[in-house]
Amino acid sequence: MGTPPAGGGWPALPPHTGSIGRHLLVWRASRSCPTFLRFQRRFQTFTDREQADWAPLEHLFHRRYEGNDVPAELLDELPRATTLQRAVVAHLRGGDHWYNQTGWIEV
Repeated sequence: MGTPPAGGGWPALPPHTGSIGRHLLVWRASRSCPTFLRFQRRFQTFTDREQADWAPLEHLFHRRYEGNDVPAELLDELPRATTLQRAVVAHLRGGDHWYNQTGWIEV
């Protein structure tokens, strides 16, 4: 399962579990992607969330930036060819943030 999260170890999990981390568990996507909301609800989180606006830009758009805030110029350059791309750009442009968190699910 990898390295335990900072501040504590892995929780005691049933023998058949899966885990997921990153931005998929904390995005409030219900307005634009209800499938993500159904996916998120299946997981029990066990780490604190951390602001990570960089996550969708790196994973979806393969773009990086310096600093804490996403530059407006970078948002202007991103493609909006898919529903997911449009939702991510709108989310960040609207002043909302992206967060990372880890969770588990019994399989």
